[in-house]
Amino acid sequence: GEVAVAEGALWITDPDESSGARLLLSNDDGHRYVAPELAALGPTLVFLVWDEPHGGELWTSDGTAEGTGLLVDAVPGPDSLFPGVSVDRYVEYDDAELVGADTFAVLAGETAPAGEELWVTDGTALGTSLVLDLRPGWESSLPALLTAASGQLFFTARGADGVVCGH
Repeated sequence: GEVAVAEGALWITDPDESSGARLLLSNDDGHRYVAPELAALGPTLVFLVWDEPHGGELWTSDGTAEGTGLLVDAVPGPDSLFPGVSVDRYVEYDDAELVGADTFAVLAGETAPAGEELWVTDGTALGTSLVLDLRPGWESSLPALLTAASGQLFFTARGADGVVCGH
């Protein structure tokens, strides 16, 4: 079915349901927020969710409520890998922060040791990691304008010298 985000929850179309859709992940009465960016990796959907125990992190779904859950808590506890979702539950988006390219998805993820850098996932916990710390240490490279084309990713970022470059 078609997948959609509405009012902070994740839905999938289902002609067997009277409403025409089935809930995959609720907004838990405002204690959870599903971001509007979704990336299909084969039969797995990867998306960004903010909730109280984990902050903003990557989640996955196989199209069933039972098969929908946290992929990995990359920044353990309530701190967030995804900087677009703040701790106070207000959402602040500038541009797409999660982009899929068939077999992988990338996002701008933020950790205390590396700052905001490029992360990749293949839809598994073991296949989710920092790609490269372009500005070593806590300074961020601020990956932006993430675009997938022909199985490749293009983006802009600040290199070690602070100059904005494309990749």
